[in-house]
Formats: sequence, structure tokens, C-alpha cells
Amino acid sequence: MDPKVLQRREARALNSQKVAKKAEKLRLEGNQLFTKGKYLAAAEKYIEALDAHGPRPMVLSNLAACYNNLGRYPEAQNIATTALEYDPRHAKARYRRAIARKHLGHYRAAIKDLKSVLSIEPGHPEGAKEIAVIQQMLQQHEDFSSPADDHPLDTAASWEIPEDSDSEDCKHKKDSPCAAYNHSFCRQGRACPYSHGPDTMSVRDELGKNVCSPFLIGLCGLENRCNYSHSKTHLPPGGWWEDDQAIADCREVEGWLDDEDAEYHELHSQLLEHPKANGFAARREWAELRLHIDAQYETILNEEKTAKNHKLPAPPTESFVLVVSFDYHRGDYDSDASLLASVARKVKVVDTGKSSNGRGPEMAIQHLDSPHIVAVLLIDAYVVTKPEHTKVAQKLVSYAKNGGTVVMAGQLPSHMRPDDFNRAMKNTWGMNWQSGSYFRSTFQLKSAHDIAKRNPKLVDSYSMKALHLVNIQAKDAVYAENLPANEAPVVYAKLGQGFVGYVGDVNSETSSETVIMAMLGVLDTQKSRSLPADKFILIISFDYEGIFEGIHEHLFSEMERKLKVVHVRQASNSKGPETALEHLESPSLVGVLVTDPAVVTEAKYSKVTRKLVSYAQAGGNVVLGGQLVSNIRPNDLEKVFKTTWGLFWKPGSYFRSTFHLNQGSGVAQPNPSLPNEYSMKAVHISNISPSDAVYAATSTSYTQSAVFPPSKAKGKSKVDEAPVVCTQIGRGRFGFVGDVNGEEESTKAVMAILGILDELTPNQKIVEKQPDTATSPSRKEDSTPSKPTDKFVLILALGGSTERLKKLDAQLAELRKRVNVKTAETSRQALEYMADTNLHGVYVVDQSIADQDNIDVLLNMNDYAQRGGLVVFGGLFPVAQPRPDDISRVFSSFGLPWEAGSQTSCLAQLNEHHETAARNPELSTSYQLSALHLSEFRIKELFYENPDDSSDEWEAPILRTRVGRGRLGYIGDTNAEPGSTQVLLSMFELLSPNEGGNDSLNKAMLLICDFDEDDLEVVAPEFIEATEAKVQVLVGPHSMTRSRMLELLASPEDLVGVMVGDGCLLFPENASLLSRLVEYSKNGGTVVFCWKFGAEMSARKQLMGMFFSRWNLQWDMAGPSPVDSVFRSNTSNILFRGEKGDNIADSFNSKGAIYIKGITEKMAVYVPSEQPKIWNPSRKLYSTPFVFAEVGKGRVGYVGSGDIDGDVQNMIHKMFELL
Repeated sequence: MDPKVLQRREARALNSQKVAKKAEKLRLEGNQLFTKGKYLAAAEKYIEALDAHGPRPMVLSNLAACYNNLGRYPEAQNIATTALEYDPRHAKARYRRAIARKHLGHYRAAIKDLKSVLSIEPGHPEGAKEIAVIQQMLQQHEDFSSPADDHPLDTAASWEIPEDSDSEDCKHKKDSPCAAYNHSFCRQGRACPYSHGPDTMSVRDELGKNVCSPFLIGLCGLENRCNYSHSKTHLPPGGWWEDDQAIADCREVEGWLDDEDAEYHELHSQLLEHPKANGFAARREWAELRLHIDAQYETILNEEKTAKNHKLPAPPTESFVLVVSFDYHRGDYDSDASLLASVARKVKVVDTGKSSNGRGPEMAIQHLDSPHIVAVLLIDAYVVTKPEHTKVAQKLVSYAKNGGTVVMAGQLPSHMRPDDFNRAMKNTWGMNWQSGSYFRSTFQLKSAHDIAKRNPKLVDSYSMKALHLVNIQAKDAVYAENLPANEAPVVYAKLGQGFVGYVGDVNSETSSETVIMAMLGVLDTQKSRSLPADKFILIISFDYEGIFEGIHEHLFSEMERKLKVVHVRQASNSKGPETALEHLESPSLVGVLVTDPAVVTEAKYSKVTRKLVSYAQAGGNVVLGGQLVSNIRPNDLEKVFKTTWGLFWKPGSYFRSTFHLNQGSGVAQPNPSLPNEYSMKAVHISNISPSDAVYAATSTSYTQSAVFPPSKAKGKSKVDEAPVVCTQIGRGRFGFVGDVNGEEESTKAVMAILGILDELTPNQKIVEKQPDTATSPSRKEDSTPSKPTDKFVLILALGGSTERLKKLDAQLAELRKRVNVKTAETSRQALEYMADTNLHGVYVVDQSIADQDNIDVLLNMNDYAQRGGLVVFGGLFPVAQPRPDDISRVFSSFGLPWEAGSQTSCLAQLNEHHETAARNPELSTSYQLSALHLSEFRIKELFYENPDDSSDEWEAPILRTRVGRGRLGYIGDTNAEPGSTQVLLSMFELLSPNEGGNDSLNKAMLLICDFDEDDLEVVAPEFIEATEAKVQVLVGPHSMTRSRMLELLASPEDLVGVMVGDGCLLFPENASLLSRLVEYSKNGGTVVFCWKFGAEMSARKQLMGMFFSRWNLQWDMAGPSPVDSVFRSNTSNILFRGEKGDNIADSFNSKGAIYIKGITEKMAVYVPSEQPKIWNPSRKLYSTPFVFAEVGKGRVGYVGSGDIDGDVQNMIHKMFELL
């Protein structure tokens, strides 16, 4: 024999003796702790022994005994099964598994185990006694045994217990096998990045090499290219690889495993039926078992500590209904959601399944003694039938007999097994009720029943599919059909001094909810809440599903304890989107919870989506959660994050684990009552920044599954993902809570992001209209650039070292000629300067603003821009560019979707239609530069373009756009060209001498029409572009709620005027808007009726006079002109007084314009030439399509041309004083 093999055998034997001695010492220490009743401490010692010496059946059996004594029966059964896999005839392990199964209701399986114990040890002292006890229990209760419980059979062969190797190579484990090690010799030793240790894809030979398992069964086609050894020379003798039948069997099983669609239970069944496989225990890998055992122990330890420290909630001191359901993560809880929500609106609800931290039976028994309990709603069939809940069932019977009311309803009839229910009713409740027929019909109310007499709201009849009860007394039927007198689907009967009710409806009909509330005695009892009248939380779920309210009832009730909750549903209000938009304008809104995927994905709700973003940017808090998480498609969710919110978040993993609070998140610090950790099954969000994570998996987190063994959550989860995330959007924040089961701890997470958990911190307070503290540009008296005394531009160079800015010397010198300049190299300096009221603008000249340490500066800069400030990104910002994602994040904080593009040299060409270009004629029409381009901009944001752009994405080197009431610019020039200096000065409104003289800069024009903003960019692009070059254009009522429009009309100083573009003001729903518009004009505002208004009013001739009578004007319809008319200016009109008419034409042609009559001569802006039948001062005939008149303190105009370009456009702009 090879000397090396003998040497390694001896080394393994010595190593085995050493670890066996250590393991035995640990086992004996565990035994001592066990005898003292310290089961958790004993379990820890047994696990240490397992770690030292492998899966010894005796130690595993002792661990199972610990778990049995702790009442952890599922874990005890699992550990005992593991022991039996390594020794199927281990009597103690089988006995301890039988005891666990007795408590779990696996009675037949427990009896089989006990009979096996007696066959192994005929004189076992407890075996026969336990069989007798369990057989009696089997007669009284439901059995939950399954064929899989037979595993492993006591005739199965024991698997060899893995031994640790004698070498360090065994412990050298990496992700991939080392080919050099397995084929010859690896020279890298411990430094090798590949694995030398054993794994699941190979068999370890006696030289420590890993022999390829597919090779041993003839299925490896890699030959010498395989990373594993293909030599059988040193394999241990007597292995399966020497048996031709065993190899054939392995090949067959390998075929099953290759089926990707095969389920676990299918593979298990095939193995049991296989002639070879059913003779062996289905061994699991010890490495996986060790992880499973460790995670199991940690879970038990944490839960035991929590249970020890966790006090059950005391019964309320007010009236309440107790909901009894112990399946804490009940999958069918959704079906009872609407019912529980309806009850909660009448009286306080205490739910043992949601409020007990897994100690439901204890809590139920405690609360059943409360003097404030109104009734019990029993929705869990297992409470009635499972043996472990016998004490609770007996307590319920006692409660009813002593005068209480217990109603069995909800999902109980859907899940009860007839035989078990019948036994329980007879043996525990002492009643003859039994499960009966099951069908749908229309059932009639029995008016003679006391429930019917006391509750006149009950319907006379309704249809339901129901499981009936038989052996009832006829007088106890509440609803019934023409059935035998002893059968009914709805029953309410006397039990002792109290009552027991039953509603067999399996589909949660609405009328059944009313019946259940009548039985509970709360149908006519109004639940009172003391809610603040001002602040509120908005929940939006247009495609409302009632199940959500039940799953998240705790969230609703907790939020309502803080402040009012307004729930906007499409189902209950056909104007759901309009209602939501109105609420989003309210200054009392604290935060928004969106629970419906349709709100953020469907085009018909796009206005609501856009408003949510602007609400967050202005300082609001928005959370996506609830049923949205379960119902939204991953691709849709990713699109929502990117296109709507400007985020690069993506849907990630989906699993249950215990997640830990990220103390570094912006949500954690102001909310000390957030739990440090909690378990939830959740959808994760990936591609986040570390600070975005509110709760995330850590190195101590394991996956939690009823089917699969635990594994490290960090291994399953991506590094940059978390189930609860929150990030800054403008001045507000946007969050996502991925919990799919409505855990109570998630309620706190949602409330924290909404800013209502602990206290309203400054950036979480209600969004109110902010005062305009940003500096408006000062007027200049002449064309000579002048430097204001105190105003300054802040150079933001947070990367430090002003030496780097030498490249910008010429540019900054030109800037200093016109305004003072200050430089901030630290975030503290930046924040101080940005708080100065003399700040004229901010110039971001390097990429350090993207650093997480400077987030406060970025947010303050956004706030400054929103209030009217000027911000420019340029200088070295595009030179030493940050990662593309960082650029996107910087601009997304301003609500912009701009993304980094290519680095390209080009001849940049001025977009003369841009508002800044129109106000700065000195700008170069083109100049050469090398620039980092941006993409994903809107056409009106394009300042200079690259005419030779051939990229897939439309890119540009220079952009400028509005942000709130301010402006944000980007100059991608990497060489500080002189042309870019001029652009910089124009962006800071320091280039043109008249730049600062436009009072409309921080005002807006309100356009009222039946189009939204996107439509207008299609039907009137030139007019909108030209107008936006002068003033912000606000569009309503489709892109702005009526409440916001009414608010604007109440403040004439915020508007240059109102343009009415069509006849939508005649719609009944706009009556209040029309009244406010009249008031606005009389108080000094300007209103101009134009574009499609004349044509639409022409079709309603009888309405024109009524319409203008609101302004005390006699204007009325005169009709269109059939000829091409020449119009000349009327110098007596207010539009031409003095020099005011210099910017509009003296005359022009127009055809088809709609004329009005009833005006005076001075009201006409233009008069028709050579048309005496419509314009004849001697006969006092005055009719024209162009009118502008004073009304009260304001003015009203009318332009009857359907065109709004050229001379007509200039006329409208002149009316608004935009020329």
C-alpha cells in the first residue's frame, strides 16, 4: 500500500481521538446542565460537541430532548430526524421524535416511531404507555401525519459520519476547486484563491484529492480539462463507485436532478420509490446541517430571550372585540381583512395573531378574563381542533358559559375538517353541532330570532356559498333555506349564560359581515375617534382591494392614533385621481402612502404620479408599500424608480429573514422607537447607496423558511440591497417598504419615513408655502456691468485645494467684474454661505458634491433653487467626472432625469428658442468646445446642442432648466472656453444689462384649457416655448388641481396673468374657478381669452353674452369674418399708450377670426380696414377680434384668432407685459 495513504490514515485516527475526547467533555457538560433544567445552555454545549466531532446521533438526540423540554417541537422533530439519518435504529432519537410529533398532532407517525422503539428495545419503559395515550388523542383530534414522516425507515442503512481531514487542505475552502491541487500539486498553498477542501461535487480520496462525482458515474465529458481528479487509484475500498448497479442508480437520480422544474416533494417521492434509494437514509450534507442547526439555535435563543423580556400587551381599558387566530403568518388572513376592518370601525379590535409576538394562546387566555371584552371572533379552525390549543378552547367555552359571546366565522369554515370539528364540538363544547351540507343558495332571515329583532339593518335575504351545521335547534337558525329544520348556514345559540354563533359563508360576502357584527353586538355601535382636524396622512389606492385593509389594519390604527388618515379610493369615488391631486396641494398634508401599483404604473394616473414627485421635491414624504409590493411587476417597479423618481434602484431578492436597523440612515436617528431588528418576508431593492438602507440583512441574518434549511442571508442577498429603503428627493424623501405580510414592526418603519413616528423633525414637517428668501436679480440702470455691493456668487469647491481652480482663473475673473465671489471648500463653509440672504447664485466647480459627506450641502442647494436661486454645474465638475450613477444622483436630487453621456469635442450651437438665449442676444451662436455631454433632457432644457451628435441617446453639452422658482444650469465644457464664460454669466443673469429687469422672472402665467402640459408641447409647441422663455407657464385644471389654481388666483402678485385657451371654464365643475377668475381680474389681474376660445364660443352663441356679463361687459358674439382682413392698430387702446406699442405690429392680416361686438372704440386693439358694416365710428358700429379693456383694477383681453404665433403671439405677450 502507498506509504502516503498509510500515513494519512494514521493522522486521521489520531485527529479523531483528539476531537472525540473534546466532544465527549462538551457532551457531559451539556448533560449536567440538562439535569439542572438549563436546556438552552445544555443545547449550546451539545452544538459545540457537534461542531467538534461531527453529527454523532447521541449528541443530536440530546439536543432534540432540550428542544422538547423547551416546547420547541418542530425543531425537536427536525433534530431527531437528523440523528436518525446517521443511525436509523437509535432508540432515544426515535422516542424523542415521537414525543415531538405527539405535540404537533402527527399521531400516526408518532405511534410508528414508538413501535419502532419497542422493536429495537422491547423493554422500553415509556414506549407502550405513550402509544396508549396517543391512540386516545387520535380518536379525539385531527391527525397531521404524512408519508414523508416515515423517513428514515428503521431498516435503512446508516450513513458514514464525516471525519475531519488530517491536513490544513481540508479547511482551505473557496468558491471553485483547484485543478492543480486535485491533479498534481498546488504551489500556492494557503494563498491559493481556489479550494483544496472537500465539496458536494466530488468524493475525497485517501490522498486528500477530490475525485469528480460525474466522472465516477460516467457523465463528465471534460476529461483532462476538469478541475477535479479523474483517478480512482486512491479512493477508499468498498465505495458505491465499485458497484455497477449503484452507478446506474446514480445516473438515474442525476437525470431527475437535471429537471429544473422538479419540485422538492417530487424528488423525495421518486427517491422513496426507487428500489435502491428507499433502503438508505437520504443524507444531507453535514456542512449544510451545521448551518441549519446553528441558525435554528440562534432563532430559539433570540425568541426565548424576547419572550422572557416581552410582556404581553395588557387588555385594553376600553371595550374591545378579541380576534382569536394563532397562525401568526396566516396565508388566508387576507380573506378576513374586510371583516376585521369593518369591526374595527365600530369597536377596538385586539388580534392575538398580530399582537402577541407569537404567544397567542397565552394572550387569549389573559384577555378572556378582561371585564372590557365585548365578544370573541374566532376565525382559526385549528383553535377548535388542534390538541395544543385545548386550554384555549376550554377557556372559550368557560367564557361563553359565563355570559360571553363567541362567534365562529371568517375563514374558520373553509379550514375545518368535519370529523375533527364534530369531535371538538361534542368533547370540548358539549354541543351536538356537526358539519353539514355545502352549497350556494339564497337564504332567508328568520325574523323571529332575537338577532333579527335587535338588528333591523340585517337584509331579508342574501346569496352565499356556505358550509352548514346540522343537529341544531330550529329556533337557533338566523338565516336558512327550505332545509330540514335542524340545518342552517348561520346559527346563534345559547350556551350556559352566553352565546355561540356560527357563520358558514366561505366567500366573505358583505352581508355576512353585517351578520357577524350583529352577533358580536357591535352593528349599531359607532366607534369614536378623536382626530386632529388639520394635519393628515394621505393613502392612495385607486384600484382598492379590501384585503389590504385587513393585512395592514395595525398600520391604519397606529397612524390614526397620531393624526387623521384620508384614504382615496377609486372604487368609492369615481373622481379618485382628482381627489388625490387636491389633497396633494393641501398645506396640511404630512405624508403620502401609495399602496396601489396602478397609481404609479398606469398612464391614466400620470398626473398624480407627477404631483407625487413635485410634492416630495418641495419637502413632502412619499412611501410605496402595502399591496403594491405584492402586485407590481419587477420591470414596472424598476421603470417607476428610474423614469418617475430619477433613481437607479432595482427590484432585488425576495425572502424572509431578520433584518437590522441601519443606524447610519437618515430615518434611524430621529426615530429612536424603531426596533433594532425584526423578521419579515420582503421584496428587496438593490443598487442603492448604503445610507438609503433603513433595514438590511447583516452577517447574523439567516433566511427563514418552512421548507428550506436556513442559509446566510448575506449570501442570498446582494451587497447593495435592502427591504426598507429611503432616500432624499429634493427637500423631501421617498421610501419603499418591501414587507409583504404587514408585520407590526413595518408599521413603525412606514411611520418613520412619513415623519410621524416619534416627532416631526424640521425636514419632516408639513410642507407649507415657503417665503421667497432667494435673491432676485437686481435691476441695472445702464448697459455697463456693475458689481452689487453685497451680492455674491458662491464657488462650491468641496474637494479642497484652490490650486486646482487655476484653470478657471479667466472665467472667475470675468465673474468678479460683475459680482462678488466667495469660495467654500468645506461643507460647513458652504452651509454658512448658503444661509446668507445676499447669495446671488451657486457655481459647483468640482465633483465632490456627489460625495455622501456633502449630502446636506446638496439638499440645501436644492432648497435654495426651489425658492428662486440660481445654480450652475461646470468648471471642473465635468473634467474629473464622478461615476455616471453619481451624476444621475446629483441631478435626480433636483428632480431631473439627466444622465452622463459621452466626452466629445463639437461645435456647440445655440438654441435660440431657449429662454436664456432670448434674453441674452450677446451670446455666441456657436463655439468650439470639448465637453462631457448629458442625455435624458427635455427639448426646452436644451441651451447649446451638438449638431453632429450621432449617439443612440440624444446628448447635449449645455443645458438650463427651471427648478421650482429658480434655475439650474449645466456647462459640460472641460477647458473653460471663453464662449462658456459668456454662457456662465448668462446663467447667473449677469450678461445682459436688462436681464435683471424682468419682474416676471419669479412669476408665472396660468393657462386654463382642456389640455395638459404634455399635450400642449404637441399642439402649441412654438407658443409654449416662446412664452416659457419669458415666464413660467402653469397649466390647469388637468396638470394642476383646482384648489391650487384657486390659491394662485387669490394672489395676483404671483401671476403675470391668466390665459383662457378654450371654453372649458363653461364646464359645471369649473364654476368656482370662473367666479375666482372674475374676482382676480377686478383686483388687478390680467385675463386674456384667446386661441380656441373664440371658435368654441361661436358654437355656443347664446352663451357669449352671459359669459362676459360677469365682468359687466356687453361683449357678445358677432361671428367669423369670411374674408382675409387687414387690421391696423388702434392707438387709443391702452396697449398702445405712449411707447407701449413699439414691440407689436402696426398692422397685419388675419382670416377667419371670431369677432365680438358690444365694445367701445377704445377697447379695440386692432380695427378692420375697409369694412364699414362692422367698423363704422359714425354709426357707432364697433366689432373686432382683438380687444383689451380695463375692468376694475385689472384688465380683460380677447383675441379671436385661432392662431397664437407671429403677430398674434406678440399681442398676447404684450397684454401680459412680457414684451
